[in-house]
Amino acid sequence: MDFNNTNQQSQNSNQNNNQNGNPYGNPFPGQQPNPYYVPVEKSPTDALATAAMILGILAVLSAIMSTVYPPFIFGGISIVLALLSKGYKDKMSGKAKTGIVCAIVGLVMNIWIVGSVYYILFTNEDAFNYFDSVYEQMYGDSFSDMYEEITGEEFWFD
Repeated sequence: MDFNNTNQQSQNSNQNNNQNGNPYGNPFPGQQPNPYYVPVEKSPTDALATAAMILGILAVLSAIMSTVYPPFIFGGISIVLALLSKGYKDKMSGKAKTGIVCAIVGLVMNIWIVGSVYYILFTNEDAFNYFDSVYEQMYGDSFSDMYEEITGEEFWFD
């Protein structure tokens, strides 16, 4: 057996494959590689940016549905993931920016809706009376009675 001859043949084939700049050889034998094709490289932070965008959209949708806690949860996580997706790069990706914008819009909408409901509830006597009757049906004790029991003071609409 001649080990030198076999080794020289494998070196010659490696040199032929490396002529195109690809150390693994031409993936399409018989064809020249396309010098203008640059494969898209997905970075590991792209998944974080996508998750931030999806959670930001969920924050807006849950704020529109007038839920209280999910917009805060989705929006907060979305902002954190978008900031983490930046990594050491100078700029954020478009998905991360979309996630932050949607999260902020969802949070602002949620705060505005919840604040408006509390403002109307505690400044409009008719709205409070309706709330008080529904509260009494649900819990067996009116909100005014519960407030007086906890604080020792009478509620201001009574």
